[in-house]
Amino acid sequence: MDLEQENELGMGSEPSKVWSWEGWDERNLPLEPESVAPEGDASQRLQDLRAFYLYGRRPADAPSPGGGVLPALLHPYRDLARVRTDYPLCVNGSNPALRTLTEWTDQFIADHAGEGDAGEQLKRNVYRLESVVRALASEREGERLSVLWDRAAATVLETSNVPPEKEALLRDHVAAVRGALSNDAEVVVCGPQAALRLLQVSARAFWKERCGGWTDELDGLVRALRDILSADFNQSDEARSADHLRESLASADDDVDAGAMSHLLANAPRESALPASRRARIEALVDVLERMQPVFDAGRQPGDGAIRFDRVFEDLEAAVAEVHTRAASMTEFFRTVRIARLEIQNRYRPDIHDPYFAGFDERYLTDDERALCPPVLVHLGDETLSRAEIGTLLGILNASVPVKVMVELRTLYAIDGDAATPGVRLTGAARLASMTAAMNQAYVLQAPLSHVSVLRAALLDGLRFDGPALFSIYAPGASSDPAGAPFLRAAAAAESRVFPVLVFNPAGGATLAERIDIQGNPQPESCWPASAFSFRRADGDDAVMDVAFTPADYLFCDRRLAGHFWMIESDRWHDNLTPVHEFLEMTPEQAAGRIPYLATVGREGHLGRAVVARPLIDVARQCRTYWRGVQESGGIGNSFALRAIETERERLVREKEREIEAIEKNYLAQLDQDVTELTREIVQRIAGQLMGADAVSFSAGLAAPAPARTAFG
Repeated sequence: MDLEQENELGMGSEPSKVWSWEGWDERNLPLEPESVAPEGDASQRLQDLRAFYLYGRRPADAPSPGGGVLPALLHPYRDLARVRTDYPLCVNGSNPALRTLTEWTDQFIADHAGEGDAGEQLKRNVYRLESVVRALASEREGERLSVLWDRAAATVLETSNVPPEKEALLRDHVAAVRGALSNDAEVVVCGPQAALRLLQVSARAFWKERCGGWTDELDGLVRALRDILSADFNQSDEARSADHLRESLASADDDVDAGAMSHLLANAPRESALPASRRARIEALVDVLERMQPVFDAGRQPGDGAIRFDRVFEDLEAAVAEVHTRAASMTEFFRTVRIARLEIQNRYRPDIHDPYFAGFDERYLTDDERALCPPVLVHLGDETLSRAEIGTLLGILNASVPVKVMVELRTLYAIDGDAATPGVRLTGAARLASMTAAMNQAYVLQAPLSHVSVLRAALLDGLRFDGPALFSIYAPGASSDPAGAPFLRAAAAAESRVFPVLVFNPAGGATLAERIDIQGNPQPESCWPASAFSFRRADGDDAVMDVAFTPADYLFCDRRLAGHFWMIESDRWHDNLTPVHEFLEMTPEQAAGRIPYLATVGREGHLGRAVVARPLIDVARQCRTYWRGVQESGGIGNSFALRAIETERERLVREKEREIEAIEKNYLAQLDQDVTELTREIVQRIAGQLMGADAVSFSAGLAAPAPARTAFG
């Protein structure tokens, strides 16, 4: 199964696989069932299969999928504890960096593993520790990485059955790994909190990047204003009083007489003091600037009612209200900054500047100032999004409002109808990203929670975008069924084209080709991604077949839809059974009499077939149509381009035909002329040869003039 992300997106790291299978025992291949004589006549078997496909009717003894049966391509991922994925994540609260456990482990090995047997032993021990940490993390969500490593180390040391010299080496490796955990991080698994944590970490990284130089400038403004106030205070009677001097000299030499010093300073010359109005104005400026400093520096504690750049709102109404409140606060802040700069340069003139700043509003902000206004972060769940709220959200995303909205989807389809054969329909929220991209105003990300490398890069880009952004993230809930594991279902949604990866950036360029990116999908040029599937035939020989992953495979993982699948025994197989991906590409005439099925593997490793009922085939066709639209937008198989290419090809063919026709006509005309001249020449030569030289002379004599007559005759 090809789930590698080949795009270059990432936050300073190499592109990572969505998952990678390690330790898969190729000797334990799925086994094809033995050939069994078909039961009943072929026409009756076909009739039973068609009745199920069309109407959901199945024989009383026909089994539905049981526990442990998975689509064939998901069989190697049955035990996710043995698969190195991008989860768990390591989130450091004091540092806006996000790394996966895989990245952390690989970096440690790259830094510490040498050549030879010692290096290989370190790799084995560290990877063993990592696998135990993964298993523990899934049981203790939100635990600290150091705690998990300590528990993993204890488990590995207790269960290791190695000679004393290797045990000592193992303990050294455990200690080395533990010592490398300098920044204790929170471990985040692929679960309910992962999407929100990704948003928060990305927002922290973005804001630190955005405010990197500004915090120093802001601190400098505050210091300069305080220096002005301090210099003015030093000229006052209070600063020269004995009590103030005694307090200032509390840590100095006790022999200093504060009273005498106060008397001397009282008679010393003074510079002119600040006017009371200017002093009050500067004090007000300092108050505003100090109150706003924590907005740009996560290390400072904001006061009550202050703007928190990392606050995440849970409803649209509160978020919209915050947009207006924040706009007013930031406008007042940058008004203060501009006045502060004038005061520091002693250039503020009340008669000139008071009227100007009295009318200062959001329209006066520069692009640089707008960039330093923190966007409003919103996190919504699909269960709270009604049709009206979707309309409200689209309206917000179609406006130039600095709102970054993450919509977390728990499901991509709704199930209704009777329990035996429920109906299935894709939800509007599942296509929210495409609707938003069509408006061409907002940054759009659509991706499942499994695609961490795509999420890290696109979340940052969306936060950097000067305008609204939508992050539509599929994060399925937990399930005790291996087929329903959140990571597996999230990755399968993208693989099956039910929820393909889509990034749309209006700032990417003037053309659609520059704005849209679908390269995060596996095999984006294909309708369905396909992989080679190895299995063992009933006769014991190994074999390989190409298997495509379709929406039917994804929906098969939902046990609520078991009634739409019929696990047919090998004695009921029929020649008209057709793989789902081939069936979906057939015309109605070609599909007549055909029955779609998908390949499955049971818990014991037995290869099987599951017939898919028509309602799920209809959903698959909807996904195919949607995916083809996404492909066209992404520059793959664009119908307009293909039509233009075909039109140009036909024009070139016609032009070439005309050229060939003209060449042939000229050739034939030239040929006729050449033949005529050649024939004349040949005739002349033949005549000359036949008559000989005498004939030529006689002919010449006949042609000579007769002699003149005389008088004599």
